Amino acid sequence: MRRAVRRWDVVRAAVVALVVARCCMPLARAAPVLHPDMGVLESLASEWSEVNGTSTWSRGRDCESMALVRCDGDGHVIALDVVYDDSAISLPESITGFSHLTRLSITDSTLMDSLPSALFAMPNLKHLNLSHCVLSGNIPDAVGLATGLQTLDLYYNQLQALPASLGNLTTLTHLGLGRNIFLGTLPASLSRLSSLMHLSASHNRLNGSIPQVLSNLHRLTYLDLNHNKFSGSLPAFLGGLSSLVHLSANRNGLNGSIPRELGNLHRLTYLTLDDNKFSGSLPASLGNLSSLVHLSASINDLNGSIPQQLGNLHLLTYLILAYQTLSGPIPESMGALTNLEYLNLKFNRLTGTIPASIANLTRLTEVSLDHNQLAGSLPSFHHLSRLSRLHARYNYLTGRAAPFPECLSPNRTSACPNDCLYPPTVSYIHGNCLAASTFSCDGWQRSSHDCRLFCGARPLTPPCSGHGVCSVEPGHHDDTPAWGAQCTCDEGYTQGTAAGTCVPRGPAFLLALLLVLLLPLAMLLLLAFALPRFLRCVKNRPRPRFFFSKRALAARQASLSLEVA
Repeated sequence: MRRAVRRWDVVRAAVVALVVARCCMPLARAAPVLHPDMGVLESLASEWSEVNGTSTWSRGRDCESMALVRCDGDGHVIALDVVYDDSAISLPESITGFSHLTRLSITDSTLMDSLPSALFAMPNLKHLNLSHCVLSGNIPDAVGLATGLQTLDLYYNQLQALPASLGNLTTLTHLGLGRNIFLGTLPASLSRLSSLMHLSASHNRLNGSIPQVLSNLHRLTYLDLNHNKFSGSLPAFLGGLSSLVHLSANRNGLNGSIPRELGNLHRLTYLTLDDNKFSGSLPASLGNLSSLVHLSASINDLNGSIPQQLGNLHLLTYLILAYQTLSGPIPESMGALTNLEYLNLKFNRLTGTIPASIANLTRLTEVSLDHNQLAGSLPSFHHLSRLSRLHARYNYLTGRAAPFPECLSPNRTSACPNDCLYPPTVSYIHGNCLAASTFSCDGWQRSSHDCRLFCGARPLTPPCSGHGVCSVEPGHHDDTPAWGAQCTCDEGYTQGTAAGTCVPRGPAFLLALLLVLLLPLAMLLLLAFALPRFLRCVKNRPRPRFFFSKRALAARQASLSLEVA
């Protein structure tokens, strides 16, 4: 009996101890943590008195109740984030007292002084973000001391020089240098950044050729060189960066052909080469980029035809090849791009018909084919419920102008896509040779070019009256096309008085031809009859008598002599 009582006492004591522990645990959690870095926080708070949140940096408070900071379990500050603050602050030397700091982020602020060199000597610093801080001058050479740094973001500043010491950051995986005014070229020391995966140097003033040092960055997945002054060719070694997912080199001075080696980048999803001076044809090897989602190479000097192999890009959603001199037909293989949402081929020299297979691309939202030499009729797009814009202005399209019969009907129903503000939502297909009987401007947004043809303003007749070829040199802006249309009439026809017409060569033409031939003959006859008579008249004309002849002059002198005597 006593043993049972003792056992019960032991069990009861254990239960009481467990309850007490449970009750006291919240109190233990709520107890303030003693911060080893509290002195540094207080010193920094006095420097940043105008920064919102620093007033919470006071003794007796736990780290979770302090703004802008994050601590580890021992109370050491490991992260400091100052975001969207209009204050003008500086980075004092005291900030280096955070010996456990791994992340420092000060963005959308104004840093008045240059970066202290001791900042980069902090032993545990891994992430440094000083974007939007109005920093100027050069990145200090001391940046090479931060050998443990993994990410460095310096976007949207006014920095000018890249030090060679950046090559010491061998653990760096992310380097953001965009939106500064960096000059010169990328330092050769970047070749040592074997761990680098993200490099952005867009919107700077970097020049020269794209450096060979990038060929060593085999782990690179993101490369952005937009809006610089790079020249020369796009290097073929980029095709060896097999991990590349994003490649962008818009708005530079790059020339030459696009290297076919880019077709080796099987992981590439984003490729933009707009606004350069690339020439030659678009390489067919781009059709090997099975992961590609966005392809844009507009505003260049590319020529030749669009490769059929682009139809292999089944994941492609954006295709932009505008403002080139591409020729030939639109490939039928375009109909295999089942994920395509945006197609822009305007301002080229594409010929042939618009492939009917394009009407099967049910994800299309916008199609732009303006200012080409496309002929034939428009495919029927009425079942493309997502299509919101169709631009096919200034081509040689014929036939019906209503690819959206439901939308053109006066009874608009809910089945009509996009509620048919215009067919479909905004549809520009004027400047073609579409039959006026099916192209009424009623209900359309009217402009000076609606309901008219390339050659003249007679919508009921085909261009050049059906007896010639219409040629036009379009302008460079959609809203102000330079018509300059002329008819090259067939044999037996000539340009009529009305613009864009060819009329048969009838009696008027023969009369004009006769006049042209007889005029020289009439001139010869006139000379043959009139010239001898003229010469005879000249020969038989009387000799003129001058008032002061020799005889009269001698008589006058004699009379004067007598008078004097």
